[in-house]
Amino acid sequence: MISFMAIYDLIEWARVFLVDNLLARLFLIIALGYSLGEINWGGRFRLGVASVLFVGLGFGMWDSRFEFPPFLSSLGLALFVYCVGLESGPGFFQNFKIQGLKCIAALILGLCASFLVCLIFAHFYFGDSIIWVGIFCGSLTSTPALAAAADLLKDLGESSKHKSLVQGFGIAYPISVVTLLVFLEFLMCWRKGRSISGKQPNFIYPAQTLQILNSPVGFSNWTAEIIEKKYLIKMTRYQPIDGALTLMTHVNLPLDLGSYFVAVGRPENIAKAAEAVGKIADIDLVDEMHGFEVHRYHVSNPEIVGIPISQIKLDKYGAIITRQRRGDMDLEVTEGSVLQLGDRIRVISLKETEKEVRKLFGNSINILSESGYVSFGLGIVMGIGLGAIPISFPGMEDSFELGSTGGCLIMGLLLGAWGRVGKVIWLIPQSNNMALRQLGILFFLTCVGVQAGNGFLEVLSVNGFNFILPVILITLIAHIVLCFVLRRFGFRSPEMWVGSCCGLHTQPAALAFASQKMDRAPIVLAYATLFPMALLIKVIMAQIFVRFFVGHS
Repeated sequence: MISFMAIYDLIEWARVFLVDNLLARLFLIIALGYSLGEINWGGRFRLGVASVLFVGLGFGMWDSRFEFPPFLSSLGLALFVYCVGLESGPGFFQNFKIQGLKCIAALILGLCASFLVCLIFAHFYFGDSIIWVGIFCGSLTSTPALAAAADLLKDLGESSKHKSLVQGFGIAYPISVVTLLVFLEFLMCWRKGRSISGKQPNFIYPAQTLQILNSPVGFSNWTAEIIEKKYLIKMTRYQPIDGALTLMTHVNLPLDLGSYFVAVGRPENIAKAAEAVGKIADIDLVDEMHGFEVHRYHVSNPEIVGIPISQIKLDKYGAIITRQRRGDMDLEVTEGSVLQLGDRIRVISLKETEKEVRKLFGNSINILSESGYVSFGLGIVMGIGLGAIPISFPGMEDSFELGSTGGCLIMGLLLGAWGRVGKVIWLIPQSNNMALRQLGILFFLTCVGVQAGNGFLEVLSVNGFNFILPVILITLIAHIVLCFVLRRFGFRSPEMWVGSCCGLHTQPAALAFASQKMDRAPIVLAYATLFPMALLIKVIMAQIFVRFFVGHS
């Protein structure tokens, strides 16, 4: 039987081993965190990757020497936010034009409500009021806001209050993260039945055969271009009344009454097109592939990346793209669709041109695994440079910086939206993006968890338990107001609400947590829409908080 002393000696040996081996403790925390994240609590609730943060918190409480160098946390966060920016960039600015101002108004109201609640608590608190600045920053998990507040305290000659600031942040941070995750889980469960997309929103849209029986209104003849633009479907093959089935490579070709065509698209769009042009055909040409080849290719040729499909000139190859898949998402194919490295496409081509078509798209997994790292490195460097630029506003004596986090996110959005500049392709394959993003968030959560754990119990035991309820309320009020205002503005998508909450909180752990449970694309788009402005507003609010308390002390 193993004695208590033997177990104690083993634990002490493990402690010494982990103190001396940074990499061992880093990956042990990640492994234990992942294992914990797979456990279902109460049948449904799973922490997912966010559990790495709490395992790190436990290690930090176990031994203060487990801390990691700040470089590792900065590296992880830069990788994560830059990858999020790249993925969100193509749809960010279009989304911002449509709903950006309303989302920012909801964000400002949510943060102002949180600010006022914190101010009320601070007014009735008998101790050092500066601790509430740290609690405000920690309740919204904003390290840049904490740094801005600390710098301002130093400039105002109040460096002695820095300890209270950090203590407030350390108490609030982990409590706020737990509160946010529980709130998001509640939000996702409550709105699950009303989700626009759900967890598995993508499926292969079926192909159907339609017959043209009606003349178009306002045009002399139907053409593929008119039908595709009007009804958002993709025409793949066409059979005239007295002819053979051919590929629809000429979009301006007049289509005869009585002729047939095969189309791919959402079922509701196919139904609308069928009603307009005629009907669903009595014959089925979908499986008629005589003289054609159907293949799926990986897009690995840089020459065709970042430009619309209409400019690739597929007609000279006798080929047409019918489906496009990016990561786990099936995208609708139009003439304006843009290919990215790593996209998997379904192509119908003539048998005699299949080899040329394969060469055109590349179809190389090896090239994909090696692509994009030059532009990726340059993009992060530019993001860090952008984050180091001082920003000042009229009436503010001190300037502030977005930091590497805000700079990398904004640069990722810009470069993701551009796609390519000349020969330089900024977007990287989706699989590479996901791998780097996951690695980044794991490094960040591990470092932050251990840092928050150091001295956490000591601070909590002195007076921290008095702050638990205020932190929960400060955290919740911001998100409740945000969701309420978004709903009043007409935004009813649960993915939009969840992503906006993650963006308000500027919390990567929450984004990673939610992305495992719902459709990732709209969540990260909403997150990226609000993140930069939330970062900026929280920095300004923290400085206002400091000036208010120092001026009234």
